[in-house]
Amino acid sequence: MRSAKVVLASGQLVIADEKHHPELFWAIKGAGYYFGLVLEITLKTYPLSVFGTPEGQHWIGNYLYPMERAAEVFKVVESLVATSGSRTAGLVMLIAPPPHHKPVIAVVPHYFGNLEDGPRVFQELSKIGPVMYSEKAPHVPNLSDHLDFACGKGGLRRFNLTGLQEFRIENCLQLTNVFQQLLESCPDATTSGYFVEWHCLPPPDLVTNSAFSHETVHIWL
Repeated sequence: MRSAKVVLASGQLVIADEKHHPELFWAIKGAGYYFGLVLEITLKTYPLSVFGTPEGQHWIGNYLYPMERAAEVFKVVESLVATSGSRTAGLVMLIAPPPHHKPVIAVVPHYFGNLEDGPRVFQELSKIGPVMYSEKAPHVPNLSDHLDFACGKGGLRRFNLTGLQEFRIENCLQLTNVFQQLLESCPDATTSGYFVEWHCLPPPDLVTNSAFSHETVHIWL
């Protein structure tokens, strides 16, 4: 964000940026509209090439494993998450997708670079032997289409999010047990799931000076 046009509680219209009303600008960047009525914001944009190709594509894989392979899968993911600046991101999902609603582990890694390098970067996931594998290189408008297989259709969805300081195998194994116990005690919970998301690709000129308290968190549950 470069600037914001804000109406204060007093009715005064101000322009907030790094030089004018910097404290208000700092607050709006991290906490949103709670400090005034935001009428307009000016944002810095990036070329589509930041995704990996001039057309804005990047490599996405889908790896599906049975729950029994949890320790092997989490060991590989732990190594990926620990590799700072690897130009990767991804999801580890504990889900019971339709139509059979059998609990599985889905790893959906993203690589932001040469499309041909994607499979090589995540070759350790292939070595484990997934029961299902696919790869895509979508454009931005179709970025989430690869997750359709895991989505339950219809109804209300509740979403909770918490930041994590690190990816730990033992914690993920405990989470796997919690998910399996949930499905055993409540069969209707098959549309529920747990996702762990990681990011190893902050923009090179990212400025983290804002009121957002989780600006240094790159792993989310």
